[in-house]
Amino acid sequence: MYSHLQRDYSNLKHYLLEIDNASEAAQDVAFDIQYNTGNCLQFVRFRKWVNAKNLDKMIEESFRPDVGKSRNDSIAARLRSNKDWDY
Repeated sequence: MYSHLQRDYSNLKHYLLEIDNASEAAQDVAFDIQYNTGNCLQFVRFRKWVNAKNLDKMIEESFRPDVGKSRNDSIAARLRSNKDWDY
């Protein structure tokens, strides 16, 4: 499990240059996308908004029509609930 998480983290670090500086919630959502899609490549705008620290756009771009309303609502709630937003 640890090596799997390390590989996913390496991929995220490669595609989300600011992942270490992103909020905990943004990191969680990025890991969720990485885990469920195999990569973050197709989420170009999501990555852009994480790096730009734009919460509203992160929520908009994390929407995935193929996962259903409850999962999308959960992702949006996770992003909104973060207490360490400094932007």
